[in-house]
Amino acid sequence: MRAGTIQALTVWVGISVIAAAGGAVAQDADAGAELGQERTSSSLIDHDLGFELVAPGPGWEIWDEAEASAIDPDACAGLWHLGTGVRALLSVRPARDMDRSELFVFYETSRKAQLLGAPPRLLSPEEPLHLQIELSREQTLRAELFVHTHGDAFAELEIAFAGELPQELRASLDGALRLVPELEPRWRARADRKDEFFPCGLLRAGRYLDLDVGFALAVPEDWRFLLPGDPLEPALEESCGMGHRERPLRALLQARRVSSAEQARRRERLAEAQGDEAISILPTPHGELLLRSSRERREREGVELEVERVEAWLGWGEWMLRFDLRGLQSSRAELHAALEALARGLERLPAEDLDARRAEHRAWLDRPEIDPESGFEDQRSLQRGTYENFAAGWSFRRRLADEFVMELRPGGSDPELVGWDARRELRFELRTRTSELELDAVHREAFGAEGAALDAESLYGPAGFGRRSWIEPDRAGERAWGCSRKHVLVTLPLRDRSFVELRLEAPAEHFAEGTGPVLQEILGCLHFDQEPRKSIEEHGEGWIDWNRGHALLPSTGSGWKRSGITRGWLVLASRAGSLRSRPVPFRSMLDASRRRREELELLAHAVVGIGRDPFGGATRELGAIRLGDLPARRFAFDVGPEGRKLPAELWIAWQGNQLHQLLLTSRPDVQLAPELSALALSFFQSL
Repeated sequence: MRAGTIQALTVWVGISVIAAAGGAVAQDADAGAELGQERTSSSLIDHDLGFELVAPGPGWEIWDEAEASAIDPDACAGLWHLGTGVRALLSVRPARDMDRSELFVFYETSRKAQLLGAPPRLLSPEEPLHLQIELSREQTLRAELFVHTHGDAFAELEIAFAGELPQELRASLDGALRLVPELEPRWRARADRKDEFFPCGLLRAGRYLDLDVGFALAVPEDWRFLLPGDPLEPALEESCGMGHRERPLRALLQARRVSSAEQARRRERLAEAQGDEAISILPTPHGELLLRSSRERREREGVELEVERVEAWLGWGEWMLRFDLRGLQSSRAELHAALEALARGLERLPAEDLDARRAEHRAWLDRPEIDPESGFEDQRSLQRGTYENFAAGWSFRRRLADEFVMELRPGGSDPELVGWDARRELRFELRTRTSELELDAVHREAFGAEGAALDAESLYGPAGFGRRSWIEPDRAGERAWGCSRKHVLVTLPLRDRSFVELRLEAPAEHFAEGTGPVLQEILGCLHFDQEPRKSIEEHGEGWIDWNRGHALLPSTGSGWKRSGITRGWLVLASRAGSLRSRPVPFRSMLDASRRRREELELLAHAVVGIGRDPFGGATRELGAIRLGDLPARRFAFDVGPEGRKLPAELWIAWQGNQLHQLLLTSRPDVQLAPELSALALSFFQSL
């Protein structure tokens, strides 16, 4: 990732909390008083939890619990360094008979933590456990954790940053946290989670509403829902995650579309115990839960710990629900009781309520700035449900918004596009093969066959019929869902002797009749150009950049014309000045949550809003505006060397996972009048 992107991401980590604070971090002494917190401009004391957090020096701001919990719901205070975006969050958690060795295993298994300091068994009681974790898929956002023993609790200071943490900042934080040993932590109630959008549903008034299956789930008071971005979140792309507020317990609730007849066959397979697994039945108001209990022993740093696991399956009409509970140093009886309590919170959604919530969810996802899959690479892009490989001349166009989830893989990755529909248990990969020799090797080595000729018209490529290879059903998914799976490889020739390759994995029942409707459905999304088209086209006096999803199209007679492409900027010029447009990509997080959108919008503000803008000069924000069909922010500043500075305006807006920048600069003898800004703004279009 480029340095400019790293810098921007650093800013993002530091400013996420502003969304909850209404755009500014308050610094009044009374803030947080109702939470037992006393704050000044340089310190915060929490009389309930027994700590003092001190600003390490100039440039640091202190957050109270209301502000810090906007990033991590467990955080009770925090620090933010204005100049670098480095932030530190403090959480105080009940220990509940866990020592630091056990806590390390919990962090390692749930957050993939790595030791940076001495192993837990070698630490004195005064020394903190020092760990590092990854905060993002692309592994550019990291955090260092310092976990202190604090009476019957642990105090965790998480320092988040992008790239490398400056040594001077790490050193300055050494004395930022002071624990008050004479104050034993007193636990206070935490606020409920705010309403939020999940990929498959909503969190509304303390309940999770699954809009595919049509159920609502309310959790007991000692549990909470996990949201996208939570430090201990599971994979939430098609799941509902839950965490116990005090115990090291995590739970997932997943759903799969399975016919009633197939459910019966799957339950038979799932009821076959292996090893020391225990099978049991738990009656519920909604039917019988099939339980499978198991225990895993793990050894870390000379300490042997046990992870108890309970999986449970429940039929729900044409759906199967699956609970997956795991607890560190927990008993089987404890997990069974937790499962029973969680299952009691299930209820069916009335049809009229379900229809209204589905419309609300679709309206959110259809907003032009909400495109969680979007991204672009050189000559490849994924925008609004369409993947296009411009160089090879083929595209994959999703027909329905909720048909598949797709992810553009970065340059050099294999495959280049991955798609899945977890609830139908489908996964596919698409890639371009450059030679028939390479293709033959793929068929032989990966599938052990030369490949059979295809005779279906819909499987015809632009240069002839393709080939298909099968692999026999396997039982890879049987432990989780009781289904055997089948793989198919299809290759279609392109006109330049290259090939499009599709690999599909799905439950075997989808292929009961020939190629099966699922394969036909996916192949129906493939489209081929007569000739590979250009990713950037000249249009009138302007530009259309299909690859990066934007265009500059001046109106006829405006006096603006194409000038060139400079370092990724599309440039227009006139006697009045110049206008440039450039998107900046960020790796997809496949997250359409409101919280993710707020963070991205704040990043747009931070790119130029903290005195580190890439164009030089002090920046003035002029307010919100529309950039095409996108909500945007408008800034003004001067560019150029001293004595020859020119006025400039910058508009920045998020669309999916890319940041659009539109920069207008005037000539020395031209005023940057509102009419000129409005005219230039009208030239931009998002695609």
